[in-house]
Amino acid sequence: MKFSGEILHDLSPIYRVYSDGGVERLMSSEKVPPSQDPSTGVRSKDVVIDSDIPISARIYLPPEAVPGEKRPLAIYFHGGAFAVESAFGQLYHTHLNLLTATSNVVTVSVECLPISAGASSSFKRN
Repeated sequence: MKFSGEILHDLSPIYRVYSDGGVERLMSSEKVPPSQDPSTGVRSKDVVIDSDIPISARIYLPPEAVPGEKRPLAIYFHGGAFAVESAFGQLYHTHLNLLTATSNVVTVSVECLPISAGASSSFKRN
């Protein structure tokens, strides 16, 4: 993506903020696809929560999960300052597979948005 306008804040190596409201993320991470983890047996899948914002989440199911059975829920919000890494990156995917398997809970990992979307984007307002 090409950014225009004057650089208002250069927070290298994390991001730059431009006068036109654009935010350039300088650090990125590779996202890994949802899967069945061979070492823990945890299954994961991605869901779109709101395509207008956009916001999505990854759901992790423990190996013993039975459809219709109630389980405790752990919700994880990735804390990358809206600029660094992704909730769908390898580091967090591996961590949440282990958390889900050892705690025997359903885990929902919410993907953070770029800083220009703001923290309130995680909570839809009517």
